[in-house]
Amino acid sequence: MKIYFAGPLFTPYVRQFISEHAQILRENGIEPFVPHEQPFAKLTHVQIEKLIAEGLVQPEELAGKPAATTVMEMIRAGRFTREQAGLPPITPESVFDTDYEGLSGADAVLAILDGTQVDDGTACEIGIFHALMRIDPTKKGIVGLATDSRAT
Repeated sequence: MKIYFAGPLFTPYVRQFISEHAQILRENGIEPFVPHEQPFAKLTHVQIEKLIAEGLVQPEELAGKPAATTVMEMIRAGRFTREQAGLPPITPESVFDTDYEGLSGADAVLAILDGTQVDDGTACEIGIFHALMRIDPTKKGIVGLATDSRAT
């Protein structure tokens, strides 16, 4: 089963929560689409070798860890830019296209609903999937996950 894992991605804590739980899903045979992993999923071996050759990444920094995840963390920390890594810039259009591709290919959505109100991006993803469910009977549904005591 393929799921789209929706939630606000603006803090390292939420991204870590989503990534850790996506790994648990993977270990149990569920294939999650995690939006914040997608721009880096396209990072090639050639691009990583170029970063090493330019001295931006040391080979030992990649030992035992997924290279794409490590490079993503380095970009977020300001070590180098997306462009230096050979990745295209993130634009609103590229975010929408990537997310729509993930929603279209998903059987269901798991949405984090924490906070005093639902994140607007998460709400948009829920709405898009709801519309897809209306035209595609193979879409299973949407599950909301609230762990925040403020959620009602």
